[in-house]
Amino acid sequence: MNPDPLTMTATPVTAVRSGRPLWQGSGFYYVHQRGSARFLFLVTARHLLYPGHNDDSEKPDELLFQFHDSHDAIGSVRAIRAALYTRDGAPAWISRECGPADFNVALLPIPGSLCEGVALYCVDRSTADPAIASLEPGGAVHVVGFAQGLHEPDMPLPVWQTGHLANDPGALPDARASYLVNVGTHPGMAGAISVIDRPSAAGENHRARRFVGMYAGAAVPGQHDVYPEHLSRHLSPTAVTHECGFWGHVWRAEAIFDLADSVDIEAWQRDVLANLP
Repeated sequence: MNPDPLTMTATPVTAVRSGRPLWQGSGFYYVHQRGSARFLFLVTARHLLYPGHNDDSEKPDELLFQFHDSHDAIGSVRAIRAALYTRDGAPAWISRECGPADFNVALLPIPGSLCEGVALYCVDRSTADPAIASLEPGGAVHVVGFAQGLHEPDMPLPVWQTGHLANDPGALPDARASYLVNVGTHPGMAGAISVIDRPSAAGENHRARRFVGMYAGAAVPGQHDVYPEHLSRHLSPTAVTHECGFWGHVWRAEAIFDLADSVDIEAWQRDVLANLP
């Protein structure tokens, strides 16, 4: 088997409250370099960790995700369980200080003890193509994640959905951190890595896939902080897609880079990691 490396960066994420699964989404691994130091983050959608429409009884306190055990045994994975809050109630994840609908990206720092001995697949700045403005309206965008009910438990790999840019990227303000794509909002895909095809230096018949951001999906029309993953607890995937439509937001890679740049890892290790339950 020879899967695409970007396929291997993806992981399902399951939000858990008091041992009870709440909803499932997607995520992927990003390595951030600062000087000679390298830090590993799990990137996912903020609304999976902070459902603003719910009370505290529905707020997740743990996140389940997975690493591949081996570069050779594709189907062998290691399940990981990580606390989302310290004993004092401070979040272990990092996002912007704004409402859930305003900035829908979250980073969970991954300490070395959680990924020791795993086969690590991740993206970094070198695998990114931030020049979205150079794409044409209607250009193809791939979303790689774990749609609910569409991945096999014994072969834990994501599905690829392909949609198209719905905005004219060249007309978006430089400060715009997200753009719209017409990818069906199947529950479970929020937090998925977003990818485009670029011409390769190997020739015009070759394509290079580049990381461009994180797919967050879209809120239910008229309910700015309710997302398909939240509805999936009560509705079938087909009913959720019918309710939510076929549009979603991709948060640009630069938004992820900027958020990672803002993280004081030493302070996180001292104040958060040392205080997790």
